[in-house]
Amino acid sequence: MTDNCPSFPPQNTLKEILTRIEGLLAERGTASPDVEARLLCAHLLSLPRPTDLLFHLQHPLTPELSRKLSQLVSERLSGKPLQLIVGSVDFHSVTLRMDAGVFIPRPETETLVEVGLKFLGFLSGGEPVKVLDLGTGCGAVLIALACRTGFGGVGTDISPMALALAMENADRNQVGDLLEFRQGDLYSALPPSARKFSLIVSNPPYILSSQIPTLPPEVRDYDPREAIDGGEDGLGMVRLIIEEAPGHLLEGGMLAVEMGEGQGEEVVGMFSEAGFKAVETEPDLTGRERVVSGILPGS
Repeated sequence: MTDNCPSFPPQNTLKEILTRIEGLLAERGTASPDVEARLLCAHLLSLPRPTDLLFHLQHPLTPELSRKLSQLVSERLSGKPLQLIVGSVDFHSVTLRMDAGVFIPRPETETLVEVGLKFLGFLSGGEPVKVLDLGTGCGAVLIALACRTGFGGVGTDISPMALALAMENADRNQVGDLLEFRQGDLYSALPPSARKFSLIVSNPPYILSSQIPTLPPEVRDYDPREAIDGGEDGLGMVRLIIEEAPGHLLEGGMLAVEMGEGQGEEVVGMFSEAGFKAVETEPDLTGRERVVSGILPGS
């Protein structure tokens, strides 16, 4: 067999198999081959945590499990995202189920959650706090915020598939009674009678259309095009979100939007033009500018 369809002889222990998988993934250029190898094997054995593999390291796999593992590793080597192979993703403080055809949340977006949490931590009393998540996808950001704060909110998305998954993920994380999910394009999903929000967050598409073909296969071939394509300058959706946000925010409320590398100066300018104050950028864990936020001043 080729490296793209590896075999795992039955005499090999799980420890030896893990070492082989790590090597194959490292050759492919995977950033964390050891972590991914453990996650694949834990998924294969239906273990709740990768650390549980410690109790199985000296055991060989059955022929059936060896064949299944060969298929899993082959899929990963071909570029299929790990999150779709194992059917879940750990994001911030929550675990979310993942399906093909729905945008996969990634670690850099946890910065958006942190910015939101910092702001929500200052709120107390007054009108009940509600969060709006535009383009919620599988519900990652909104669910993480609800789990940490107990505040309610609304997630909007144009994809019924994404919304069904978001509702399932909210229930799985015991916040389904706090959250509402509505189908529609950005703010248009909200009813005319909708209350204004204390916080609006969004991880919109911000990649230039011309850059889509150059993206890694995990993104280019598996994330929905509408979730990553930001148009000619990458900022078409970002611009709409910022321009319309004041009409949906309470006075003193915050808008926080994720952006791509090199877009910070232009996005900060959009916030200022829309009337936001205290406009700030927040870097992700790699040090790249990732989130722009601003406060809507009172009249």
